Order: sequence, then structure tokens, then C-alpha cells
Amino acid sequence: MYAGKSNKPLTVAEPLTKRQLAAMRKAAAKSWREIKATAERERARAPLVTCPSSRHAHIMADALWTRGEYPMFTEEPKHCAETLYAVIASLWEARHRIIELEKQLERA
Repeated sequence: MYAGKSNKPLTVAEPLTKRQLAAMRKAAAKSWREIKATAERERARAPLVTCPSSRHAHIMADALWTRGEYPMFTEEPKHCAETLYAVIASLWEARHRIIELEKQLERA
């Protein structure tokens, strides 16, 4: 087995120097900070990465809550109903998947 571009074979018995260990710890800490920062960015973006139907249902709910009406209900009731059906179907699928995973955990 060879490391990088070096032709020197690696052996398991070669101990790491303090400098190498420090460099590895520093890289691991940097990687962890980058992973954590990415996770925080994704968590902040979460509302933006949902399906279109979920976003539309959210818009409908917000409009009803804040204004008490949503004009699209009367203008395009079928489209609104399709949106709600799509969200409900996704929730049912998610619940079904959760039940399957719980059963797998119980068997494990």
C-alpha cells in the first residue's frame, strides 16, 4: 500500500509523530466546524427545500391565518385541493415509512 504520491510503502507499525497527530487533530476540528456550519446552513434553508405542494399549503395556511381568506380557493379550488391531497399523501407515506423503520428497529 502506498500513501499519496510517495513510493514509500506504509506499514502499520510506523508511529505518528506529535506534529502529524497535531495536524490530523487540526484537520479533523476544521472538518467538524465545516460540517457543523453546513448543517446550520441547511437547517436555515429547510423551509426552502420542501416540495412545491408543501410550500403552497404553507402559503394557504398563512393567508388564512393572517387575512382570513385565500382568493385562490375560489379562483382555482381544484388546484388548491390537489395541493392539499399531495401534502396529505406525503404525510401518509412518511408515517408508513416511520412505522416500517420502527418495526425494523424492534426486530434488530
